[in-house]
This record gives sequence, C-alpha cells and structure tokens, in this order.
Amino acid sequence: MNAKKLAVRVINMAGIVAAGALITGWERPRRREAVAAERQRAAENLELERRARQAEQAAAEERSRIARDIHDGIAQSLYMLSISLEACAELAAKGERGLDQRLTSLSRLSKQALLDARHYIFDLRPLQEGRASLSQTVQRQVEEFQTVTGIPAEVVVTGSESPLPLTASMGLYRIVQESLANVYKHADASCVEVHLAFQQGEVLLQVADDGKGFVIEGEHGGHGLSNLSERARELGGRLDIASGPGQGTCVTLTLPSPMTAAKSGNG
Repeated sequence: MNAKKLAVRVINMAGIVAAGALITGWERPRRREAVAAERQRAAENLELERRARQAEQAAAEERSRIARDIHDGIAQSLYMLSISLEACAELAAKGERGLDQRLTSLSRLSKQALLDARHYIFDLRPLQEGRASLSQTVQRQVEEFQTVTGIPAEVVVTGSESPLPLTASMGLYRIVQESLANVYKHADASCVEVHLAFQQGEVLLQVADDGKGFVIEGEHGGHGLSNLSERARELGGRLDIASGPGQGTCVTLTLPSPMTAAKSGNG
C-alpha cells in the first residue's frame, strides 16, 4: 500500500515537473518578446527625445538669429522710412522739386521692409511637422518673393528628394530666403532662378540672378553675404559665390546629406 502511494506521489511530482517545464517553455519566448518590445519602446522614446531636443535647439537658435536680423534689418528700414517721410513732408510743404524721386526710393524701401517682415511671419509649421517637403516650402517662399517684389522667379528641383534633418532643412530654407532678399537689395535683377538638386551624398542649392553683379573681394564680406557664409558653416556646408560686373550673381550651397547617401547606397 505504501509502495502504491509512493508511486502515485512520484507520478504526481513528475507531472508537476513536466507541467512546469512546459509552462516555462511557453513563457520563455513570451518573455523574450516582451523584453524585445520594451527595448524597442525605449529606443523609440530616446529617438523622440533626441528629435525634441534638436527641434528645441533649432528653435532657440532661430529666435536668437531673428532678433538680430530684425534689429539690423527691419528696424533700420523702418527708421529710414520715418526719416524719409519727414523729408518728403518738408519738400511738399515748401513746394520744392525732387519729391517724385524721393517717393520712388521710399516705395522700394517699403517693399524691402515688407519682404523682410513677411520672411519672419512665413509659416514654417508644415515643414517642421513634416507635412510639407523642403522643395514645397522653397516653392512657396519664391512665390511670395515674386508677389512682393514683382521680379519673376522660378524654382527647379532635380533628383529624388529625401527628407533632411530639421536643422538642415531650416538652415537651407533661410539661405534661400536671405539670398532672395540680397537679390532685391543689391542686384537690380529682372529674373531669379532657384535650383534645388538632390544628389548622391549631398544637396545642392543655387540662387542665380541676371542682375548687375559685383567684384568679389575678401571672404564673402559684402552684399549681404556674410550671414550666408555663417549659416553655411553652421550647417557643415560650403558656400561659393560667382559674380562679376554685368554678369549677375550665383550663390551655391553644397550641403552633405547622409540620408541621400544612404538612400543611394541602398538602391
């Protein structure tokens, strides 16, 4: 009788051990999957945090730059407008000649101030949120430039567009913006072409006009080009200027693009 009870106990214990081993065998893959899923979620959270920090840093840098640009650009333009309007009022009161010329120059100055102001209120949220591509945003800006200045402007996009890091997209867009402003301020051009080329391992931006051109002296110090050179350096790119009296001006930015290179390599 004791032997029979012992045998039953042994069988029961063997069943329990077998059931435990079976349950463990079922649970082990589930645990691996749970651990893998948790690691994936952690990696995604880290990537989201990295992107948030990148966007916050880009926004802070852009705010600082905009504050400097407004002080150096729009504020001075408005001050000059105020002084010139006072001079025009004096000429009109005295009935002196030269009022037409002054009003013509004021019209151009007011357009420049309007162009500068609209640069800073231009809605970049679609680009920042990924709802619009860089080329679409550049197209909208060029259309805005043409509307304000009346200068015919065209955008040409070549290659297969790949998304760039937000800081690179924002910096490249601002270079387009400032290049167009320089065209209006200095070039006396009748047309402008913006070329955006997505090439293997790099993005090429060209802003070319048919204006009066200038003699290049020093390290891109004049004609509003120092800011462009600074932006290009911050982006890790290269800025080249081609110009000459009566030959127009072509501003070329070459920007490394790891995403474009990876896409080309996978192809």
